Amino acid sequence: MNKQQKIKHWQGIFEQQKSSGLAIIQFCRDNNINASTFYVWRKRLSDETIRVKKQQVIPFVIRVLGIHGFAYQ
Repeated sequence: MNKQQKIKHWQGIFEQQKSSGLAIIQFCRDNNINASTFYVWRKRLSDETIRVKKQQVIPFVIRVLGIHGFAYQ
């Protein structure tokens, strides 16, 4: 499994756990998932989300007044 496939796999597991209504520990037991691995992947993906958000560019507009005083964008 490549990195992108692993991410999708774990995102699916997190969605299943959330929709199951079970506590994480119980969900992991029922699905033969190591709870420590669950938490590690949850942290990895949240850290990656934070890193992506920090890299986002915030657009801004500079208005330039023309010769006749009109604003152009």
